[in-house]
Amino acid sequence: MKHEAQLATQARRLLEAAPAATLPMTYQQLAEALGLKPPRTIQRVAQALEA
Repeated sequence: MKHEAQLATQARRLLEAAPAATLPMTYQQLAEALGLKPPRTIQRVAQALEA
């Protein structure tokens, strides 16, 4: 649970700091920016955004 909360915080900070020209960002782009490795990268990003 703690790791999921950290991922949600990291995703939020990354999106808030992203230049407007880079938005919107795909789930795959966000996963890469967060340094996530397969499997289930898209699922983890989706869960982080919903947290």
